[in-house]
Amino acid sequence: MKPLIDSDILLYEIGFSSETKDDGVITPRSWDFAQGLLDDRIKLICNEVEATEPPLLFLTNTKRINKLLNKQRKREDAPPKEYVENFRVEAAKEKEYKGGRKTDKPYHFYNLLSYILSSYPTNINEDGLEADDAMCIYQYSRWKQGLKDTIICSRDKDVRQCPGWHYSWEVGKQAAIGPIEVDELGWLEKKSSQKVFGVGDKFFYYQMIAGDGVDNVGGIKGKGPMFAYHLINEATSSRECYELVAEKYVQAWGDDWKDKMKEQAQLLWMIRELNEDGSRVGWKPPKREVVVDEST
Repeated sequence: MKPLIDSDILLYEIGFSSETKDDGVITPRSWDFAQGLLDDRIKLICNEVEATEPPLLFLTNTKRINKLLNKQRKREDAPPKEYVENFRVEAAKEKEYKGGRKTDKPYHFYNLLSYILSSYPTNINEDGLEADDAMCIYQYSRWKQGLKDTIICSRDKDVRQCPGWHYSWEVGKQAAIGPIEVDELGWLEKKSSQKVFGVGDKFFYYQMIAGDGVDNVGGIKGKGPMFAYHLINEATSSRECYELVAEKYVQAWGDDWKDKMKEQAQLLWMIRELNEDGSRVGWKPPKREVVVDEST
């Protein structure tokens, strides 16, 4: 089993865990402490998923990372690459994608970044995709071949749309999840009156209704988690999920429903495949199921 580790999360988690706060004053711990914490976290993840191969750490490209990569390319006499922004930023029309998130970084953030780049195998997509997308592309390509030899390791709920194995490590009061195996359709589980756990396509269509407050994606106004859960939970196919959700978009936006649905889907759908030219394969409405009459 090869762990695919979401290192965007580790940069913040380990960084903030390497600081102390007393009467509002933040004091960073030593670099040795932060480095040890990161190495121990990666070892723990590998042990928990019973890794048989070295982990691959995924990072979302940023202007800072792009600059570091171009320095490396210069040393190798390779041409530089221009930074490409996350495609979802342009796709978001109704609300700013990930708008409202705090931008404060922990003291050791860039120290941890440099250490990861120099010490671990990394995967950084330079064509406007996030680490989440890159992990899904890697795992989905294996899954389509019938291989179950990778496991996505992340605290991010969105990647659980992707078929295959998943694991989330324990942090504070947030319990570990998995390893669990996700099929394409997936499932929903009501945890409380306002909290739903979901995986696979069902979770994607659930978010198309309920939205995603973390990424500032609106969904359908006035249709919260419980409405989305009861709408999607009993569906037996991805096509049925789509039809249920499309009906609500028609009711909410009338003639503009297709454009609104496409916008929300671009923001919420984890990219799983690339075309031969490297361009992304985005979300498309599932095809209708063909029923074959075997009696004729």
